[in-house]
Amino acid sequence: MKLNKSLLAATALFGALLTSCSDSGYWDEASSKELGNGATYSFNNVNLSYEYAAEESLNGKDVEILVTRGTTQGEVTLPISAVFSDAEAMSGPESITFADGSNTAAYPIHFSKELIPGQKLTAKLAIDPKEIGFAVEEADTMLLKNKTAADSLKYVADSIAYETYLNKLKNYKLATTITFSKVLTWSEAGKCIFVDYNFASDGASAEDVTILHADGTNMYRIVAPFQAIYSDDPDEGFDTDTGFTFYLEDDLSISFDEEIGTIGYPGYTYQYVWGVGSFAGYAAYCGVTRQNNIYDVNCLRLRNNANLYTGHFAFMWTEGWPGEQ
Repeated sequence: MKLNKSLLAATALFGALLTSCSDSGYWDEASSKELGNGATYSFNNVNLSYEYAAEESLNGKDVEILVTRGTTQGEVTLPISAVFSDAEAMSGPESITFADGSNTAAYPIHFSKELIPGQKLTAKLAIDPKEIGFAVEEADTMLLKNKTAADSLKYVADSIAYETYLNKLKNYKLATTITFSKVLTWSEAGKCIFVDYNFASDGASAEDVTILHADGTNMYRIVAPFQAIYSDDPDEGFDTDTGFTFYLEDDLSISFDEEIGTIGYPGYTYQYVWGVGSFAGYAAYCGVTRQNNIYDVNCLRLRNNANLYTGHFAFMWTEGWPGEQ
């Protein structure tokens, strides 16, 4: 492979510039410019996590995120940008106001529907960097193969500028990411006969495999089915079995997330996956056939995060099947 000498020279030059700046109060320049009455502003934390009990209600409530300024003088309104992972569940204002005499103001994140146990929602808030002394840098884009050496030099410069911008946001707490989640509480939901068709082509099974239910959701989990089948077989020796997770729909059909579950033994790990998300191109290999309480599942298996194979298992929900209730 040929190296671009200009690109290498530019990289070395920018490295030297960054080194020299680190000894000359580089970060002192980031948010020193005054806004309105001379205050500087920041969130109290770069990352925040809120975890709630399954029975705790958030619908219709506000969660307040604190912003601090460097003075108590005057009333000031500060613009805040917000990106929510679920805009139907969460919302917030475009600005907050500091009251005269206070150095803090709260940004309210409003929940307009309930947070589902097991679900994670995020809110990304930012103080407009232009308001406190430095320009917003756009994210760099990967260059196409037919770009010139001059474009490559610009790519290096733009990349460094963008990384500097992100570092400023982090070091001065000008942005924060807040994660909201509810604890899953599992209860036993019955038993099943689980059948594996991958490591035993004619089917190997185990009876009385436990099924759990996540309270308040339609999420279920078959507990360690492969260890139940092969735990007494020294030739198989499965030492990893995360359980298989599925969702029971109102019509008693089942569906899956991208990852169903993981099994493995020394040297090999198989992730059983479904044809959605990054595996959407393989959806034709995935499907469920149901006959009453018997579910026959064709899916995919990813071995050691590299090789993709077909997967096949089935289970008969022998105790606690909702269709009999």
